[in-house]
Amino acid sequence: MDYAVQVTRRMGLERMYLTEGGTQYGTPPPAEVAAASKDAAELKTQLDAMKGQEASDAYKALKVKFDAAQQKANAIAALVPVPPNNIQNAVKAIHHAVKLQLAGGYMSNNQWEIGYGPA
Repeated sequence: MDYAVQVTRRMGLERMYLTEGGTQYGTPPPAEVAAASKDAAELKTQLDAMKGQEASDAYKALKVKFDAAQQKANAIAALVPVPPNNIQNAVKAIHHAVKLQLAGGYMSNNQWEIGYGPA
């Protein structure tokens, strides 16, 4: 239940404002993820440049390389935790909710996978 409006009226305020914190701390991905993604993107660009030549051996060989690079990038990325799911964001979400409750207007919007919690 949302008590924000009732608390605002009780406090004698004209308007009620609610924010969700507005920031999210991320952990940069390891260099291996960026490198593998870059390789796949470069191969994709080359494939796009060969549009209309899908039947050629050169295109097919490049497509095999691209698929392998894409699988490698996905495999590496799967081993890395989702950057927003970290202790800094978990602490921030809890602090926000507790401060809001202590101020008498408990309404919080803590959701899975948007800054904390399992991926």
